[in-house]
Amino acid sequence: MTRHKRERTVPVDRNHWLELRRADVTSTEVGALFGISPYMTRFELWHQKRSSGVVDVEPSERMQWGTRLQDAINFSECFLLVGNQVDNAIADDPVDGPRFDR
Repeated sequence: MTRHKRERTVPVDRNHWLELRRADVTSTEVGALFGISPYMTRFELWHQKRSSGVVDVEPSERMQWGTRLQDAINFSECFLLVGNQVDNAIADDPVDGPRFDR
């Protein structure tokens, strides 16, 4: 199997970040793939990924807290899975490590 390396792209602003998200199914959207998301259907996800427009939602208070706590939650989950072997260099890598949703 050939592994394709992806270029690391740092978004310059929120609109650029939203456009970059459109290329992948993020952790926020994966529930829709399995029909278990209370926020989005499979069809809505497909439509968002196929359309050229960027869907921008005003963040609620819960969304803002999720964004603030994301790094701590991700690190905690990694630590529970592999113990003290968590390496920030791997966790931050967009290809080999987890692709955190932000």
